Amino acid sequence: MNDPQLSNAARFIDAYNRVDRQLEGKQSDTDYVSFSKRVRASKLLVAPTRDVLLDYAELRNVILHTRGSHTGDPIAEPRDSVVEEFERIADQLENPPRVASVMPNQKVGVLDEASDSAEFLDLVREHNFSQAPVRMGDGSLELITTNAVARWLASEYKAFSGAAIEHASLGEVLKFSEAEDKVLVRSRELTVVQAWRVFAGLENNTPPQAIAITHSGKVSEKPLALVVRSDLPALLKVLL
Repeated sequence: MNDPQLSNAARFIDAYNRVDRQLEGKQSDTDYVSFSKRVRASKLLVAPTRDVLLDYAELRNVILHTRGSHTGDPIAEPRDSVVEEFERIADQLENPPRVASVMPNQKVGVLDEASDSAEFLDLVREHNFSQAPVRMGDGSLELITTNAVARWLASEYKAFSGAAIEHASLGEVLKFSEAEDKVLVRSRELTVVQAWRVFAGLENNTPPQAIAITHSGKVSEKPLALVVRSDLPALLKVLL
């Protein structure tokens, strides 16, 4: 409720209950599960937030279960910064920040499998990109990376003349991609926490190099944004 007229203890307990309701709503077990256990098991939290909530669970017990709490005069009164942090976490759980709203507007260029690799190198030079999505002939989406280009160049290098062949299709260069050089497709509803879990390999997946955000998460749709691992610090900043 974030009511500044309430005591800090009352605001703290209100934030606790708001967080508890959000975590409870994601539990499939109908039996009682403690707040701390819900926090540890939740897929809605990143590790630093989980640690904070576990600390706050202990403070909540002090507020509610110590001398004076039943009279409305709790022995512990949380600091303003603690209450505000707890309320911020509750707000984020009720309205999780989405990647599409955090990332700056992007114009994602999708290359074609048959295109010359020079098109990708132009993007690298002009925009300092290190990867880009490639539409394959079967409609799937792959990821071309500067690492794949380097491996292709190494394979084509002519040792005696010191030259490499000049042109190859992106489809040819993609043959030199490694297993982790993958792009996963997710909808515009993808939250920051979900993106973090995908990059961490916590969603039954191999961690990809990139996530392509589309309108409804269909591979056939044009990407609205391309999120890469190096974007994680900026994304997580909104949570911490």
